[in-house]
Amino acid sequence: MNDSTKISSKYHVIQRIAKGNRVSIYSAINRIDGNMVALKSEILSHADAKLRHEYKVYHMLAPSLGLAQVYYYKETSANRVMAMELLGLTLDELFIRCNRSFSLVTTLKIAIQIISRLESLHEQHIIHRDVRPSNFCLGLDSRQDIIYCTNLSLAKRYRDLEKGINHIPMSSKKQKLKVPPLFSSISSMLGLETSRKDDFESLIYMMIYFVKGWLPWEKVDKSNKELILQKKQNISIERLAENLPKELKTFFKYIKKLEYEDRPDYDYMRVMLLNVLAKEENNGSPPDWATLVINRDKIVVGNKGIILKPAKVSQNSNNCTYKPRRPRTAFDRYKYSRYYYDCL
Repeated sequence: MNDSTKISSKYHVIQRIAKGNRVSIYSAINRIDGNMVALKSEILSHADAKLRHEYKVYHMLAPSLGLAQVYYYKETSANRVMAMELLGLTLDELFIRCNRSFSLVTTLKIAIQIISRLESLHEQHIIHRDVRPSNFCLGLDSRQDIIYCTNLSLAKRYRDLEKGINHIPMSSKKQKLKVPPLFSSISSMLGLETSRKDDFESLIYMMIYFVKGWLPWEKVDKSNKELILQKKQNISIERLAENLPKELKTFFKYIKKLEYEDRPDYDYMRVMLLNVLAKEENNGSPPDWATLVINRDKIVVGNKGIILKPAKVSQNSNNCTYKPRRPRTAFDRYKYSRYYYDCL
């Protein structure tokens, strides 16, 4: 994809900002209104294509804080393309930039927000199934302290009340989830159907990873999933949370004791972490990445705008200069929705 015509006449591609095995992500500008967006592009013929499913999941979800807005979806003869809100760096990228170490205070603040993001998904009968640092991003500019939940390509309904399904049954799947083993739950690695509990088990591994900088099974060859699984099954919470506050061990034990169909007590978990945070925080300590400049508007040189030819106009029309603008965010949509006022 070297030019925007291969994606859509509606968007002008600036540059590629991420590339995976299945999806590439580009920053782009809407040719009509000048808004900056992120474009996710997937090859149509890919054997593990999931972008259409992800688009449907986003549309099933009500507006909520920390969930990116989706603007556009299209399938061409070669690609699937989805335009969505442009976000900042992932937690994984921030972790690397902070020398692979987050303070306990920063880790607690991250976990408290992620609990709320997972609650928003779970209350709308969706489980994420791929909770890991690279699937959570910061917002941009004034929303740099808001963590966004992203990559819903593996998300799944665990409940469908219209069909009388209160919870999908726990059973062995024909095919295991294709997710990196580092943060995946034990049930997921065993090939069992996952539930809300498994999203939080992955959060446990994320917290340990952020505070200690490593996980006990991290040095095992990723292709040796049996050995990774064995290490996860055999390690105790006391060993995993060694040298951490006792309240965190209680938090981890609570998650581990959840049954398959249990509804997690989100308020209880937040309060536990807030109590630890109150003891550890010193005068509103900023996050570890506070000194980093996180502003992707700089991908537009000088932020002076780009010369573009407007879409769907006659060839005699003059080119127009667009200055990139920030689109309405998930927080804006949340604030002006009935969900915001119901919480007041």
